[in-house]
Amino acid sequence: MVKVINSASETLAILKNIWNTIKTEALNREYTFDFSTVIDGDKSQYITTTNKIEVENDWFNIIYFKKNRSIDGITFDVSCEHASYDLISANFTAGFTATGVFSAMATTVLSGTGFTIGTVEITASQTISINEATNGRNIMFQLATLYGGELKFDKYAISLLTRRGADNGVQFRYRKNISAASVIVDNRKKVGGLPTISYEVDVAELEFEHGYISKGYSSLEHYELGDTIRVIDEDLDIDISLRIVKESHDPEQRMQGTVEISNFVDDLTDTLMQIQTTSVAKNAIYNGVSIGPDEGFVAERSDELVKTSTNATNGIQIDLRDSITASYTAVFYVQVDTATGTAKLYLAGNAVFSGQVIASDFIGGTIIIGSGSNTFNANGTDGIWLGATALATAPFSSTLSGAVTADNLLLTGGVIQVGTSNDTFRFTESDGLWLGNTTFGSAPFRVTMSGSATANDLTLTGGLFNIGTGTNTLQFNTTNGLFLGSTAAASAPFKASMSGSVTATDITMTGNSTITGGIITGGTIRTAATGERIELTAGRLASYNSSNQLHGIVTQTAGATWGDLRFYDTDIETFRIENALTGTGYTLKGMNGGAAIYLDPFFSGDAQFMSGSNIGFFGTNPVSKDSVANQSATTAVETVLAKLNELIDALQSYGLV
Repeated sequence: MVKVINSASETLAILKNIWNTIKTEALNREYTFDFSTVIDGDKSQYITTTNKIEVENDWFNIIYFKKNRSIDGITFDVSCEHASYDLISANFTAGFTATGVFSAMATTVLSGTGFTIGTVEITASQTISINEATNGRNIMFQLATLYGGELKFDKYAISLLTRRGADNGVQFRYRKNISAASVIVDNRKKVGGLPTISYEVDVAELEFEHGYISKGYSSLEHYELGDTIRVIDEDLDIDISLRIVKESHDPEQRMQGTVEISNFVDDLTDTLMQIQTTSVAKNAIYNGVSIGPDEGFVAERSDELVKTSTNATNGIQIDLRDSITASYTAVFYVQVDTATGTAKLYLAGNAVFSGQVIASDFIGGTIIIGSGSNTFNANGTDGIWLGATALATAPFSSTLSGAVTADNLLLTGGVIQVGTSNDTFRFTESDGLWLGNTTFGSAPFRVTMSGSATANDLTLTGGLFNIGTGTNTLQFNTTNGLFLGSTAAASAPFKASMSGSVTATDITMTGNSTITGGIITGGTIRTAATGERIELTAGRLASYNSSNQLHGIVTQTAGATWGDLRFYDTDIETFRIENALTGTGYTLKGMNGGAAIYLDPFFSGDAQFMSGSNIGFFGTNPVSKDSVANQSATTAVETVLAKLNELIDALQSYGLV
């Protein structure tokens, strides 16, 4: 459907009786629509250059029409250009210079035109400089060439794509859909040193053929601008895949189209300009270019402030001036010194190189590569530095005396050495790091490549000291102190705080260990692990001989025997002091048939003793003493009791009974 619309995109008329309809678009070039029509009634008033044509959902400006009177009525032959041609009226009389991404540059070009930016698939940054009058549409095409992309127009939206179209496996084959073909070889435009080759093909649009549609094959024959197509003609021995760089079709009757496929995508900057020698006049101006006997070839910018000349005397020279009344000043030239036969380059300003700079000598001045903090500098006064514009603030610098400063230094291979003889610090890939000696093995401090460190003395201040990983770790920090067996001090089975508090699940001490002050709570305290020893456990003190037998004094603190003292000889109990626990006295009791002595307040502090069937009493009660069968033992028993009382007092003072 072809419609006539006004500037507000409102439909004014629908054109039905049209012929010679052809819509043509080329990659990064023209985009047009032509047709003829018979207009009945008052529709002819809408065919004006102020209105637009809408076809296939896109807009075209009416730029030319021819009105005819015939026996069929009033006919129009109309030529249209895509709405993007409106950008021609966006004049840039001083040219256009910018640096950045496409979207930013396009925003500047399209500002105030009513056009918008669509999809942008290329995000690289580029620099463009057009030093002559131009227009917005031309700039958009030159930007597409600069960024290596392809423009797509959709009414007033302009997109930059990496490429238009795709390779969907579509074939143009003779006797299938090719009705006519022409081969164009152009040696003026070359790709890879070879002439460009293009084919102009009239092709049946099988996509719209009823049989293909009914069988569901329509999508297999779809093609559009930018697609890669395989062209096959067995008779001409042609089998090649090329891109559609130009495409024409009838929007009203999709039966046959014309495509141009090529190995070269043309653009507006590829127009061939030829100057024939027979038509060149001396000092005549050809688009700002003149040729004369004095300056040779001269190109002057339209504002007459920049001039480039080439001749056999001065070589290539660029001159600048501030106004057209001022004299030109040479800012760049290449000359050949006739005396020495060598070429010299003169540049009165900064130079920007995108490739390699190869020179045998750099003499004088300062070498600067990059800008700001991304810079490398070198001169004959300070030395070399990078990362800053000034030597003093540079993260890396090397003075002329050889002093190197670096925030970070990575060396691969070789040897790092600071100092001489034994007063040296060294590093090699084979040994590792060491200092204090010329050889690694004799150095008082050294670290192997596997991480093994040797040091006569080591002091760490702050930070974290860690050996091992996970729960198999020893760690120290100034907050928690020393701990091992866990990655956290709170859950470590062994830890020592910064105040000296120690927590351990088990401690084994060997040698002449000394514990001074403090309290030991829980566990077992013993003088040896086996053999002769004294052991103190919860409620019990025991002594052992070398055969691990109870031997000597054993205290009993459990149950009804609390406070008892027992005496052993080679694991055999021989004597016991039993505590009655009720405050009624205690008993000196011989074991294994020995005599027993009972001390009981019932007898007013007197004692009785028994040996076999003999019972005797002694003490302060004279009646009791008179009853004693064996008074000769009195003195001996009293002596024993005195010693036992001393022993009990001593044990009580230590809290053992």
